[in-house]
This record gives sequence, C-alpha cells and structure tokens, in this order.
Amino acid sequence: MIADDDADFVLLLKAAFEEAHADNSIHVVEDSAQAQKYLKNEPPYEDHATFPIPGLIVLDLRLPPHDAIPLLRWIRQQPWLDGLPVVILTGSEFPNQEEVALHSGANAYCIKPFQFTKLVALAQQFRDTWLRHDETLAPHSKR
Repeated sequence: MIADDDADFVLLLKAAFEEAHADNSIHVVEDSAQAQKYLKNEPPYEDHATFPIPGLIVLDLRLPPHDAIPLLRWIRQQPWLDGLPVVILTGSEFPNQEEVALHSGANAYCIKPFQFTKLVALAQQFRDTWLRHDETLAPHSKR
C-alpha cells in the first residue's frame, strides 16, 4: 500500500516498483482516514479479496491531515497488523523526525529520491527487504 496525497509521486513510485519487478498489487490511499478504513476493511474497502492486507506500507511523512506518525502508532497497536512492515518516506529532512518515526515503529525512514533511477533502486531495496511475490498477511478477523 502507498499512502501519499501526491498523485504525481505515487505514479512515479508505482512505476519504480514495476521497473523493480515487484509484482505485488499496489493499493493507494490519500490520507490517514482512508488508510485506516482500508486496513480495517471498512467501506469502501470491505472486500478482502480486492483489498487484502498489504505486505508493505509506504507512508508519506506529511500524510494528511497532520502527518503519518499517528497512523503509524495506530498500526503498531493493532494485533492483526503485527509484523506488517511500514516505511516512512519524506520529501525533505525534518529535525528529529527520523528518530520519532523509528521509535513509533517504522521499519525504515527514507528521503524521497528525485531521480527515477534512485527511486527504482529504493523500490528494489523495499522488494528485497520486505516483500516476497504476492505476499500479503493472513486475512484478519473482525476487530
């Protein structure tokens, strides 16, 4: 899953994953509320087959409405999401934010590369570190 409100960057990141031969399905949400609904399989994401729990979440640090840290903390509190890798991406460096993100449960914190070849290399790193072909977590039960 990609959680980012920048449609242009999302297109580039999806293309980078494709170029990196990461064959996992990619779902996109634009804010924290949509991400929570998706992860809880709430409408309009209630179909588990269409909207499975992702094998990886890529969160934009500046995800609306505030930033990604509250969503990250929420993810880490959900037992059915235990072990789900979450990577924070940011367009700029913010003092102490990497420490906050990692302390809150992020598996990695990366600066968004602005060259496509570097974005592909980052997608390859994500694929090799956290994803296996068609990986999704086990379907979760009602919360």
